[in-house]
Amino acid sequence: MAKRMEGDKKWRGYNVALGKSNEIREFTVTKGAMCSSFLTPLKKEIVHHTEPVKIRRIDDVIPDIDNFPEHPVIFLKADTQGFDIEVIKGASSILENIICLQSEISVEPLYESMPHYLEALQYYEALNFELVGLFEVAKREDRVVEYDCIMTRKDRHETLQPEKGHYGCAPDRS
Repeated sequence: MAKRMEGDKKWRGYNVALGKSNEIREFTVTKGAMCSSFLTPLKKEIVHHTEPVKIRRIDDVIPDIDNFPEHPVIFLKADTQGFDIEVIKGASSILENIICLQSEISVEPLYESMPHYLEALQYYEALNFELVGLFEVAKREDRVVEYDCIMTRKDRHETLQPEKGHYGCAPDRS
């Protein structure tokens, strides 16, 4: 990621893990990097090792960002292998500024204590988000295992610009 940011002055990256509280927690590193998570995989054979990682709340990271706008309009993409809700819980002070949220939700749990997709959607809806799109992430034979869901804040639709029949914040999958 650092290489991709080098040539673009508008990109800034921070090497930080996000969650609901500032703490140190064991991170499970898997043999395939795409499955590493703070949650334990149900398939124990893919675990390589665990290591302690410092977690910070988004609310506590924001003040460290140079020139962060006073009233930002935020698109938050969380893809944390079952830990997305924990990340959102750490964003209480900027929640009203998040007008579009992308979260990976799982129909079939891949990790211990992973929220079911209906539980995740219910949690986001309770925060005043509504579902505007679902995109397949992973399939197993004839069924979808994971989706990326796109949600917008119900009270901020005037901020979004309709485009191509959607709210303009969905990923381009064409």
